[in-house]
Amino acid sequence: MRDTDERTELILQRVRMLRRRRARQGSEALAAICCVLCVCLAGLFQVQTDGGGSAHVPELYGSALLYSGAGGYVLVGVMAFAAGVVVTVLCIRNQEKNREEKTIQKKKSAELYNMERK
Repeated sequence: MRDTDERTELILQRVRMLRRRRARQGSEALAAICCVLCVCLAGLFQVQTDGGGSAHVPELYGSALLYSGAGGYVLVGVMAFAAGVVVTVLCIRNQEKNREEKTIQKKKSAELYNMERK
């Protein structure tokens, strides 16, 4: 039979493993969302621009936005920017949450270690 220290260590190992698994699943979910967004933006680009192709305007790049199919390019650009902002905010929140969990875990481990020493 195991003593209290061994059981405590096994429990802490299991908790660390489960937290790593949950963090990995969160990262995989964010990666999947990014891939889906890329595919959606590519499809939106295809639909809005009628397959691409724009007017060739040498040395008049600003007037290229006046071309009749340029609205799709602008829409796709705005959507890509918005998607980038959303993904960035999600990543930052995920990182902050992970930091908080690690801090809490360290405090609990320190408290547990101090209790065992007494």
